[in-house]
Amino acid sequence: MGRGRSARSSELLRIGCELALDFFRAWRGDHDAIDALVLLAVTRANVDGIVYSRELRTRFGGRNPIAPDDLRQPISIEILAQGVRLPVSLVRKRVQGLEARDKCRTPPAGMLITEQQVEASHRLRVVEEVYELLRRTERQLQGLGFLDTIQLPPGDEGLTGPPVRSAAAHGARYVLRLLGSVAAPIGDYVDALLVLELLRSDGRMRSPSQLAAVAGLSPSVVARRLGRLVSDGVCTRERPGRVVCPADAAWLQACEARNEDDLFQLFAGLSEVGALTAMRRG
Repeated sequence: MGRGRSARSSELLRIGCELALDFFRAWRGDHDAIDALVLLAVTRANVDGIVYSRELRTRFGGRNPIAPDDLRQPISIEILAQGVRLPVSLVRKRVQGLEARDKCRTPPAGMLITEQQVEASHRLRVVEEVYELLRRTERQLQGLGFLDTIQLPPGDEGLTGPPVRSAAAHGARYVLRLLGSVAAPIGDYVDALLVLELLRSDGRMRSPSQLAAVAGLSPSVVARRLGRLVSDGVCTRERPGRVVCPADAAWLQACEARNEDDLFQLFAGLSEVGALTAMRRG
């Protein structure tokens, strides 16, 4: 029984890694990993009050319209830095750069990505791609029988179209939770991204350059971070070009256990906003 549960937990984490990394690839665009993480965390915080209000998500959870600025919840740089486990000074510098490129605003109340900035970006294309990634994950979990073992809440009714923005918000929450779960025992969210790539690839990355390309980092940064992860015992270097995460590592097994609950929370949220019903209708 224990073995069966362990095998299922490992497969669920593999599916979660695939979702999180493909989500982040779609989200990142031409940003580097840190800027993309900052924007993801800010975007998720800004819409928190919308996605948990049935009235508001019915109005703003689909393709259009976009929620106005007065409904968005700003987040302070200090809380943002704490959330992604990066130094406040680094996050502040990145936020200044993003604001200079008109990717966000930093009014006194906190960091905000405005309605106009969302409209000017390719965010709708991204959330629609994320919606399809979530649909793929739903099929994978159905194949494992995972969704048959959990009780999901009833969904919103009377939607005029797929709730792609609401679904993407729940997807973003899952990605950030998974990254946080991995980062807590090993480092920061950037380390977590690298580890997720290693878990998905089973160490098949041949060089820091290849890993850098998928993670949005420089090869030198990847090599330095991998070296630290190996020296800390998080990963093992089996031979040049092959770094793996030992399957029996206590931190990894703990992540597998937490991931089951995180996947439940994700699909409970998707069900509640009506996304699960819409996905199954095609």
